[in-house]
Amino acid sequence: MNLNIKEIKQKINEWKNREWRWKGKGKIEIRFVCLIERAESFKELVDNLEIIICEYEKIKQLIEDKDIKEIAKLNLFCGNNVYEEMLKDILSSNKFISLTISFDENIAYVKYMERGKEEVVYLDGKSAYKALQILKNRYENILKKQISIIEDAIPLTIPSQ
Repeated sequence: MNLNIKEIKQKINEWKNREWRWKGKGKIEIRFVCLIERAESFKELVDNLEIIICEYEKIKQLIEDKDIKEIAKLNLFCGNNVYEEMLKDILSSNKFISLTISFDENIAYVKYMERGKEEVVYLDGKSAYKALQILKNRYENILKKQISIIEDAIPLTIPSQ
């Protein structure tokens, strides 16, 4: 199936919570921001990420530039703005998780950041699906734990009548 850049760009523009921009000659940055409210949201996002990466691979193939080094960023924001003030103390140290998946020729790597602490996992091979598995297996438990903290805290922080 032949897709041109315009068709792919149109498809990407239909996706929710995304930014698309060109970064100079043959440079593309795709950034996804998602508000996580339930563990199912993370699973849904991971499932969609496979489609996103598939489209990303098509974009890479269409652009013939030997210097091309594209980056797709995935930022996950944990927490709910509605409860931000209510849970400020409880979530002050762990309401934000940032994950970045980057592709640099044959290397894919996942960068995980929490509370300013950074961890990088490098992956050999052209496929980014290994990165997806790391996201799902390694970070889903962290997200579930944070969601649990939020849910457990809500009843405790509602003022008694």
